[in-house]
Amino acid sequence: PLKIVFTTILILTILAGILSMYKESKNKLLDRKEYKALSTAMDKAADDFTSNEDLKNYLTAWADENKLDYKVDDAGNIIFAKEASADKTNVNPVVIAVSYNYLTAKADALSLASAQEIAASNMDAGKYTVIFFNNEGAYGNGYKNISSSYFTDDTKLIYLDCGNSAYMSTRSFSYSPNSISIPCEMTPVSCDSAIKIRISGITSGELGSNSGSQPNPVTALGTLLNRMSTKSITYQLADVKVASAGNMYSMGLEATIFLNSYSVPVMTKYIDDRIESYNKTYKDDFPDIEYSYEVVEDLSTLPAYAYSKEASSALNSILYTVKNGSYKFDKNNVPTDHEVDETYAINSIQNIGYENGALNISIATTAYNNAYLKEVMNQNATAASFADANASAQTGTAVPVFTNGRSRLAKDLGFAYVKVNTISSRNIIIKEDTDKVFTPCSYLKQINDSMDIVHLKENEDCASVYTNTLLCFIKDQGNFLSL
Repeated sequence: PLKIVFTTILILTILAGILSMYKESKNKLLDRKEYKALSTAMDKAADDFTSNEDLKNYLTAWADENKLDYKVDDAGNIIFAKEASADKTNVNPVVIAVSYNYLTAKADALSLASAQEIAASNMDAGKYTVIFFNNEGAYGNGYKNISSSYFTDDTKLIYLDCGNSAYMSTRSFSYSPNSISIPCEMTPVSCDSAIKIRISGITSGELGSNSGSQPNPVTALGTLLNRMSTKSITYQLADVKVASAGNMYSMGLEATIFLNSYSVPVMTKYIDDRIESYNKTYKDDFPDIEYSYEVVEDLSTLPAYAYSKEASSALNSILYTVKNGSYKFDKNNVPTDHEVDETYAINSIQNIGYENGALNISIATTAYNNAYLKEVMNQNATAASFADANASAQTGTAVPVFTNGRSRLAKDLGFAYVKVNTISSRNIIIKEDTDKVFTPCSYLKQINDSMDIVHLKENEDCASVYTNTLLCFIKDQGNFLSL
């Protein structure tokens, strides 16, 4: 019995030693001060970016300063490729990818800094590549046109971004752009007064589950049109200009509303109330937002023609009917394996403008699966038909759901995280979740369906730990006790 006890103790001691060696071997690859300095510098520099060219130049200047090898391809992608060490040529290649978009550079500072840290690392590791996708206006020009040579069958690809929550995902929404076209003639202005509406200072962002809390200036215009319609106020609409951010939330709007002078006091009182409500709702999260109006007495400074009554009425109907925000399951329609109030689709009006005899409304729709995507787009088409407008039409290629049900990479990253993390009840594991929005992973999966792809979302609490996890994961491939 004594021998058995001794043997058991010896085995446990050896196992404890191996575990200790495993836990402590490579858990401090990230210089946290350096990482913080990178993210802080990006946050500060973002205030001066006016184009993606500015952000690209910022990143390449940083690379030059640090004497890093990189290339910029024809699509504006910045690519840092590290060849495998001599003893690790058989290790599966790893790709770390982020998107760079000057309009969201401040919000993306943590994930951009993570990619910078990994690009600047000089590890004894298998082949690894860091790619900054050019994503100006969230059009995805970079990842839509990246060379397939970076994505072999055995590639392990981590797409990295950041937000309010932190998690790892192997599934994200499908996506389709669509539009509604309203036939519109221009008619002479017959009203004797005008109110010019302005909304500005909205920080744009990519389509996400926060759409319900994002101010939408097009919806604000729709509220005014609906008010005049329900109160039987005669009006003419003209010169609508949306500050479009591409395939992102709009940043502002200007519009001219012609009406008769006796209706001006009623409408300005209503607009004052709307401004107060707007500020109360959004000012804390969007401190630069400004909703204002001007009563214009000299109509000679304004357009002489307005949109036809029929077109303005159709626009009012569509903006009132089309849901702008998140679709969520309620207790009466929640499917198995889903939850009440879970987002299953998002519909976002991105732009509205007059061109070639029509008012065109641009909409972005994303959904949990193609069935929900089709359902929402059919609702958009129905809203158009009720307004005697042209049915909602798909304006680009629909992108399917991203899913990676066989992911070994997710398990390996979770294992690496446990290894490098200081364990606590709050952050003992990486949370796994399904993206409630479209991600570029759908496009990347189409490049090579054999790749193992994971989306990793950071937040302020865990960004440094996630970055260290990625560094350790890359370096540990092919080592003893490797993942």
